[in-house]
Amino acid sequence: MTLVDFIRLILNNLKILIAVPVVLSTTIFLLTRNEIKTYTSSTTIYTGFASGYTIEGNNKADFFNTAMAFDNLLNITKSRETREEVAIRLIANHLMLDEPDPRYVSPKSFFEFQNLLSPELREKLRDPKSYEKTLTNVLNYKIQSDSNAIFHLLNSIHKFYSIDAITKVSISRVGNSDLVKADYTSEDQSICKNTLEIFTEVFINKYRKLKEAETGTVVNYFKTQTALAHDRLDAAERALLKFRKDNNIINYYEQTRFISAEKEKLDKEYNDQEIALAAAQASMNSINAKLGERERFILNSQEVLQKRNELSDIVSNIAIREINPIDTITPAIRKNFELRRLKDQAQNTKKALQGIVNDLYRQTNSTSGLPVEGLLERWINNAIGIDESNATMQVLRKRKKEFADIYSRMAPLGAELKRIEREIEVSEQEYLSMVHSLNQSKLKQQNIELSSNLKVIDAPFYPTKTKASARMIIVIVGGFGGFVFTLGIVVAMEFLDSTIKYPSRAEDQTGLKLAGAYPKINNRKSAVDFEYVNNRLIEQISQSIKLETYDIRSKNGPINVAVISNRRGEGKTTLSSFIVEKLRNRNHKVLYVGPNLGDVSIKELCENDCLIYEVDQSFYELTSTEKLYRSHKIRSNAYDLAIFEIPALLHFDYPIDFIKNMDQSLMVLRSNRKWNHADTTTFETYNDIVDHTPKAILNGVKIESLESIIGEIPKRRGWLRRTVKRWAKFEFRSRKHF
Repeated sequence: MTLVDFIRLILNNLKILIAVPVVLSTTIFLLTRNEIKTYTSSTTIYTGFASGYTIEGNNKADFFNTAMAFDNLLNITKSRETREEVAIRLIANHLMLDEPDPRYVSPKSFFEFQNLLSPELREKLRDPKSYEKTLTNVLNYKIQSDSNAIFHLLNSIHKFYSIDAITKVSISRVGNSDLVKADYTSEDQSICKNTLEIFTEVFINKYRKLKEAETGTVVNYFKTQTALAHDRLDAAERALLKFRKDNNIINYYEQTRFISAEKEKLDKEYNDQEIALAAAQASMNSINAKLGERERFILNSQEVLQKRNELSDIVSNIAIREINPIDTITPAIRKNFELRRLKDQAQNTKKALQGIVNDLYRQTNSTSGLPVEGLLERWINNAIGIDESNATMQVLRKRKKEFADIYSRMAPLGAELKRIEREIEVSEQEYLSMVHSLNQSKLKQQNIELSSNLKVIDAPFYPTKTKASARMIIVIVGGFGGFVFTLGIVVAMEFLDSTIKYPSRAEDQTGLKLAGAYPKINNRKSAVDFEYVNNRLIEQISQSIKLETYDIRSKNGPINVAVISNRRGEGKTTLSSFIVEKLRNRNHKVLYVGPNLGDVSIKELCENDCLIYEVDQSFYELTSTEKLYRSHKIRSNAYDLAIFEIPALLHFDYPIDFIKNMDQSLMVLRSNRKWNHADTTTFETYNDIVDHTPKAILNGVKIESLESIIGEIPKRRGWLRRTVKRWAKFEFRSRKHF
C-alpha cells in the first residue's frame, strides 16, 4: 500500500473515521459532566539511607544496599497491615469527634460517617477521654468476627475508611536523594490531610520497630552469653582461690623457684658440713692419738662433758636460727637479736670450757714432746667443730626431709594449678569475646536506631486547590483513540480483504492477462469524468480483441469472441453491449450472440444484428458456430466479428465442440468477490478445451484503482488536493497540474 493508497483509504472511510471519534468523545464528555473534585496533599520524609551520619561516621555510598533499604521502606508502606492500621486509626480519630472539626473531617463527611455506624456501636467503641482506648476498642471489635460493621467497612470500597482507599496513598523516592515523598488524593480536604498524617506516623513507627527488632534478639543473645561466660570465669577464679587457700599457695611459681634455690643452697651447706665434719673428726683422731690416758680422762670428765653438751645445745640453736625454716613466721628483728645472744653465749661457753681445760692441765708437754696446752686447745676447737657440724647436719637433714615433703606436695599441685589457670584463661577469653560482641551489637543497635529515625521535613498540608481535571484530556484521548482504533480496523480490513478488487490482484489470483477493466457505476455527483473513463476502458477492451484476432482477420466468416464468466451476475451482458457498440462505431460489422435466460437487457440489445439462443438440449448438441447460424438463418459471412455470451460456467454446461470454434475468450470477473478453488478448477477445464489463451476483464472496479490501466483519472481537483497528491507521490519538483 502506497501513501496515496493510504490517503485514499482514509478519504473513502472519512465519514466513519469522523463519526466514531465524535460519538466516543461526546459520550465521554456527557459521562464525566458530574466529575467529583479531588484534593491532593503530600509530605516529604528524610531517611538518611545514602548519606546519613552514624556512630561509626558517615555512611559509605552503596547503591545496592541503599536501593534495598528504600525497597524495604516502600514495601512496608504498601503492606496491608500498614494500610489497615491507618484506616483503623482514622476511624478511631473520627469517633472521638462530637462535631465536625476542619482539622480532621468536613461537616459533610462527618455526617456521612455518623450514618456508617449505629449510635449504639459508636458509643460502645468511643472513649471520650482516651484516643488510645478508643483505638484499642475499634481494633478488638474488628477482630471479634468477620461480619461486624468495622470489618465490613475496612474491606469495603468506601472512599475514606476502606483499605482500598488507603491504597491510594502513593510513596516514592525523590530522585536519587535520601528523601521519600508521599501523596494522597481525596474528595475531602480535611480527611486528605489527616489520613496522610496518620499514614506517615504509622509507617515510620513500623519501620523503626522492625529495624530495632533486627538487633534486639542479637543483643539479648550476647547479653545472656556474656552473663554465662562471666559466671564460668567467676567459678574458675573461685576454684583457684580455694585451691591456693587449701594448699597455702601465694605465688606458686615464685614459691617453687625459691624452694629450688633454697634446696640447692641447703645441699651445698650439707656438703660443706660433711667436709668440715670429716676434717674435724680426722684432726680429733690425730689429737686423741697423741694424748695420754690421763689427758683423755680429764677431757672426758663430768665438768668438761657438761660444758660440751651445753655448747652443743647452743650451737644447735644457732644452726636452727641460721638455717631458717621456710615456713617460719618469726619477725626478722627478734630472730637477729636471739641469734646474737646465742652466739655471745656460745663464745662465753667456749671461753669457760677453755678455762676449765687450762685449769685441769698444767703440764707443758705431751708424750710426744708437744706442749699439752696447744693440744688441748686444738682438741677443744675440733670438739667444738664436730659438735657444730653434727648439730648443723642434724638440722640440715631435717630440712632436707622437709624439702622432700614439700617437693612431693608441690609437684602435683603445679599440674592442677595449670589446669585451673587454663580454665580461667579460656573463660576469660570467652568472656572478653562475648563482651566485644555485645558491644558491637549494641553499637549496631544504636546505628540502626539512628538510621531508622525518619524525619518529616515537609508535613502534610491542608489542600486548598482542587486537583487539575483530566476531563478534556480524557475526551481528546478518547476521540483520538476512537479515530486510531477505527483507522486500525479499516486498515486491517483492507489488508485482510482477499477479494479480487484491483487489476493487479486479478492477474495474480487468476493467472490471466488483463484485457481491460470497467469501473463501478456511481450515481452520485462526482468530479470524475465517467464518460471519458468508460469510453476509454471500452476502447482498450476493443483494441485488445482486435490485437488478439489480428492474425486471423482473413478467416472465412466472422471472428468468434466468447464472453465467459464462472458465476452469474459478473456483468457479461452489459460489457458485451458496450463492446458491441464500440466496435460498431468503428465501422465493424458485429453480431451479438447471447443466451435467452429471461434477462430483459438482452432484448434491448437485440434490435438488430442479434442472435438469441435457447439454453436447452439443442444448445448442448451444437458442434460448430455455423450450425447455430444456419438454425437462425443468419449469413455468417456478413459479419466481421461475433460476440458470443456464454452462460456461467459453474452453473451451466456447454458444448465442447462449439467452444472449440471460439477464436478469443474474455473472462469477466466482479472485483468485489474472491477467486477460489472452484473458479480455478472450472476455468482450467475451459482453458483445456480452447486453443487460445483467454484474457480477463475486471468489472466493478473502484475508479481510483483504474490509474494502473488508463493513467491519471480525469477529475476536477483544487490546488491543495493537487499539491497533497504530488507530495504523497514524492513528486516535489513536479509542476504538472492534474
